[in-house]
Amino acid sequence: MCALCRTITAADKLDCKHTTVTGRPQSEHRLATPALKYQSLLVVMIGAQKYKFRYSAGYKLQEAHAVAPPEALEQSCAAQRSNDTPLFSNWTKDYIPQYPEVRPVAARYHQLTSAVNFQKKTRPIKYCALPNTILLGQEGRGRKGDLLEGVVIITRHGDRGSLRGLLNQSLVSCSVNFSSHSDLTRYVKFMRNKERERSKSDLFRHFHLLPILSEQCLSGQLSSQGIIQMLRLGKLLHQVYLKRHYLVNETTALQDVIVFCSNVPRTYQSVLAFLHSFLPSYPSWNNVKMGSGLTFCHSRKFCDCPVIDKIEQVIWKEKWTHLKSHPAVFNLIQSLTPLYGVVSDQDGGLPDSLFDSLMVYLCHQQKMPCDKNGICASVDQLNNLMAFLDWSGRQTANHGLFRRASKLRTHGLLVDIVHRLINIKSRNKKKSIPRIVIYSGHDLTLIAIMSALGFYDGSKIPYASRLIFELYKSHDSKEFHVKIIYNGRDLTKRISLCSHSKSHNIKNQTKSDFICPLSNLELYISKNFYRELNVTSFQQACSNLPSSSNKRLKSLRYVRSKSLISAKS
Repeated sequence: MCALCRTITAADKLDCKHTTVTGRPQSEHRLATPALKYQSLLVVMIGAQKYKFRYSAGYKLQEAHAVAPPEALEQSCAAQRSNDTPLFSNWTKDYIPQYPEVRPVAARYHQLTSAVNFQKKTRPIKYCALPNTILLGQEGRGRKGDLLEGVVIITRHGDRGSLRGLLNQSLVSCSVNFSSHSDLTRYVKFMRNKERERSKSDLFRHFHLLPILSEQCLSGQLSSQGIIQMLRLGKLLHQVYLKRHYLVNETTALQDVIVFCSNVPRTYQSVLAFLHSFLPSYPSWNNVKMGSGLTFCHSRKFCDCPVIDKIEQVIWKEKWTHLKSHPAVFNLIQSLTPLYGVVSDQDGGLPDSLFDSLMVYLCHQQKMPCDKNGICASVDQLNNLMAFLDWSGRQTANHGLFRRASKLRTHGLLVDIVHRLINIKSRNKKKSIPRIVIYSGHDLTLIAIMSALGFYDGSKIPYASRLIFELYKSHDSKEFHVKIIYNGRDLTKRISLCSHSKSHNIKNQTKSDFICPLSNLELYISKNFYRELNVTSFQQACSNLPSSSNKRLKSLRYVRSKSLISAKS
């Protein structure tokens, strides 16, 4: 018996037969379990790590193993270790192989035969944020002895129908089994009764409290799954901020909580679901304030910034260049454009639009769509598309002009957040100051503020994501500091404006002890923001691009959008 078979047998208590593949570093092993007959597995060894993949029935090993450079194989397996990603999903350009379906083998090697189970092992599924994957992380875990004084919560809405539909997308079911979701059933009944209690002065009266609970995936509309996501998120954060830290007294909820929402039905309906489980006593249906734009600039002083449109022209051109520099991805998208039926001049078949449309099928466990000729999209193509979008997103996130636009776009929001944190700090003098501030927005809201703070990595923002600013009072010095949590991960140490804080130099400081003094945020909005942009006022920053960027903008021929069908260059 080979050494690897001995390892598998000892570790997994399985019988193992070894077959060496001529000229390949991999081996085929036949494993026997009490429940299953022999299963074909590909066991890939990189260092001390062991990866197992079972072949689809009927394929030989030589057919299932795609030829790729060793460095590409190692890169993909490294991604598998860190991201639970299928082996081939990171390959782009010339490394996109044509191979039969390869399925990850789950713990104890139970059989993965359904398309749904296979889809749940793909990389893009994290973007869906299926309700059972929404979990608590580092929320509410300050340094020992520190007192949590207040929080600012920014959320993305829950699951929705795609903004740009595909052929026959109306046939895709976005319904859920109400009998399996008692929280959803109770919530729908509760909100239907509250429709008649709405105030005539409610700014959102033109929106329904509930989305249309249709079996179809309606374009841009919150789905039943989206409601479930927000109900779950609210329940989880309720455990932290109300049960553990007692930030809000149920009897004074109206003065302790303030809620803002963009003027879009899905964000309004999402925050209502969130508040229902986060703070059941809060009469949310009459107490949500309308924010200005996608980034809640609030003050007109920070809302009007013409230079952002010019920057977006440059960024759009860069993204188009990214796509054309990857012929394999370009051709992949071009082959799928028939799924659109009639290609719109507004999206040009760009990867983000196609990804958004295809994700509806994956997030709702539906088969991938087919065009009129019976040619269907595949989960493998979706994996490769997301790999490209992650790469392209990183290039954009590191683009100086993109970061500049993000700073300009969210300065009004950051000013508002910092001022509210300062007000919470002085709350003992003014009891009516809210301790919990909520903004219900979009992926663009989170992307912009994360980029402005210096820690956006270009990744897609999952549904029902949250970015939280936690304000703590130090137990020893009585100073106030902030921790910033994104989807359960404490990212305070990655915030650029906090990187030189003295608190980062404390000896024996653990990973969870990183803090950002509130004074750093105050200094940023008053002085450092302008210093970083090399301007003296917001109006000056919004009037002109840096000189080098102006030359670049003049040199490019900006085409509003072209379809990939006509753009074959």
